[in-house]
Amino acid sequence: MNNEKLIIKSPEHLLAQVYAMKCESEDRLQDLIDSLEQHNNSAAADIFSRTIELIKHSIKNIEHQAQGMQLPEIPPWESQWHCDDQPDCLCIENAHYLMTPLQALELAIFNEKRLQEFFIQQIDKGINAEIRLIADEFLIQEKQLTVQMHAWKEQLENSQTEQNEDFDPPNVPE
Repeated sequence: MNNEKLIIKSPEHLLAQVYAMKCESEDRLQDLIDSLEQHNNSAAADIFSRTIELIKHSIKNIEHQAQGMQLPEIPPWESQWHCDDQPDCLCIENAHYLMTPLQALELAIFNEKRLQEFFIQQIDKGINAEIRLIADEFLIQEKQLTVQMHAWKEQLENSQTEQNEDFDPPNVPE
């Protein structure tokens, strides 16, 4: 199911959906970080570690905003999203163990923009003003994160990171 078919029914549903997306993104990023560290690519892992800190901050903001509300539980297996359409789902197919920090950051920025598209959709098509207002607040926060990530990107571009080379590539039979 793609994000255009997702109908947010209430402010609580929106908060629960965003919370589920953020938690899923945090889990996927942690798995990617672990893999990158296992392959001695700590520079790219560090970019995702910095990104995960931003996500954790967002999760705490959602928890604070949801205090006193009864949020519906959205377990991953019942999510209304599939990864290739999910706004804040890390695109694993674009990640690899030799990625540079700049490539890692570009992937993180790409995923932030997808999440922003989700909030724009909720602002445009939300079923009530409260949902549109909450989506607008989230959109502002996500745009601030993107600005921060672009500043990191500018720093990385100025440092001229080189492409990683695999001196012992996997042995794949032909």
